[in-house]
Amino acid sequence: MPLLVRTGFTGSKAMAIISFECPYCNRTGSVTSGIFMNPCPVCGGVVNIEVDVPEGSILVDCRYCHGSGRVLAGFFTNPCPTCKGYGKNQVDVPSNSNLVNCKYCNGSGSVLSGIFSEPCSVCHGTGFSTPKRLSLTKDSKAPIQPSRKTNSCFICYGEPDKAFADKLRIALNNKEIPTWMYSMDYTPGRRTWKEIIDNRRASHKVLVICSTASLSRDGILKEIEQQIDENPDKIIPVSIDLGWTESTFIIKRGATDLKPFLLERNYADFATESFNEALDRLAKAIK
Repeated sequence: MPLLVRTGFTGSKAMAIISFECPYCNRTGSVTSGIFMNPCPVCGGVVNIEVDVPEGSILVDCRYCHGSGRVLAGFFTNPCPTCKGYGKNQVDVPSNSNLVNCKYCNGSGSVLSGIFSEPCSVCHGTGFSTPKRLSLTKDSKAPIQPSRKTNSCFICYGEPDKAFADKLRIALNNKEIPTWMYSMDYTPGRRTWKEIIDNRRASHKVLVICSTASLSRDGILKEIEQQIDENPDKIIPVSIDLGWTESTFIIKRGATDLKPFLLERNYADFATESFNEALDRLAKAIK
């Protein structure tokens, strides 16, 4: 795809004016909608696109859509949510800094949410990240790095609730709350239960995803039982349905009745509150 670069100014700020052909319509200016042909929604049928790129920024191929400008949504093709169909993203490169691949998504620009992929919440789908700068007060000598033990959380879930657990993990990470979730953070070669126990003990809070589907599985019941034996005050129940609170629903492992330890605590109510409202309340409890 040819790129034409010119220079210019916006006020007193230098910029590059970059022109390229629209990737969404494959440089034809039109797209098919059923049996009809319509003007491309990205370039408006003009084919050529011009982008003003200010000094200190560069234009890179979008890694979320691999520069195609489009993504599949079921049987349909839509403009990429990251680059809006242009196939390219503007990335700021601060002075004296190098452009590096995003560590969170390994430079792919995408992460899995359940069985679907979505733009990476750290690099916003570009695949690149720049250093995060911390401001220091005049009395500070160095940035204070939060330790994992003081504000992190361990996500305890059953396989039926894996998609919700991953959505919650991403949302908490966006609020700068570290998490440990087995399916995302396990270390190949380590003994499974030892790694789970070590990370559960190191975390400040243990979030138990509560649902009728999960609370009948031995794996999550084992983690709850162990945490109750060690320190039940670290537990925060996260409710995604109310069936588990019914008197007829039994939560036991062997002879141990675990239900009273969950019900005696206020739970984060994702079943009746909106996701964002329940998330804000949960984040305050963790911090």
